[in-house]
Amino acid sequence: YSPFADKGEWELAEWLINNTNQQAMDEFLKLSITWEWTQPSYQSKYIFMKLIDQLPTGPDWKCELVQVRGEEPVESNENDDAAANDDGIEELKLWLCDPVACVRELIGNPAFHGEIAYAPEKVYTDCHGTTQRYDEMWTGDWWWETQVS
Repeated sequence: YSPFADKGEWELAEWLINNTNQQAMDEFLKLSITWEWTQPSYQSKYIFMKLIDQLPTGPDWKCELVQVRGEEPVESNENDDAAANDDGIEELKLWLCDPVACVRELIGNPAFHGEIAYAPEKVYTDCHGTTQRYDEMWTGDWWWETQVS
C-alpha cells in the first residue's frame, strides 16, 4: 500500500480522492475526530497530495496529429476533435505510448501478480475433459495453436 502506511490509510486516501474536493479534504484532515480515530500519516492536503504524487503513473502518453482522407465529406463542429479541410482530409489526434513500456508496466505492477497468463491452457468444465471452457484469451484455441506451431 506504499506510499501509505497500511490498507486502511490507502482506502481513506482512495475515498478522499474520489469523493471530496481539495478544500473539503483539507477540512476533513484537520478535524479532531480524524486524528482521534483514523490517525492518518498525512496531516494536511499538501502532505496528502505529495503522497499521491509518489504513486506510479505508468508509461508516458504522447499525441500525434495524423491526416487521413475519408470516403465521404466530413462535417466538423466545434465539439469535434477532427478538423476537415476542403480536400476531405481530416486531421485526427492519435494518442499512443510505447508498447514495451506498457507491457513492462503490466508485468511489474503488483496489482496483477498472479493474474497474468503467460501460456495457453486447456480448461474444462467437467472432470472428464469433454467440455472446454472459453472465457479468457489464454483458454482459447487460437493461442494454443499459435504456441504449438
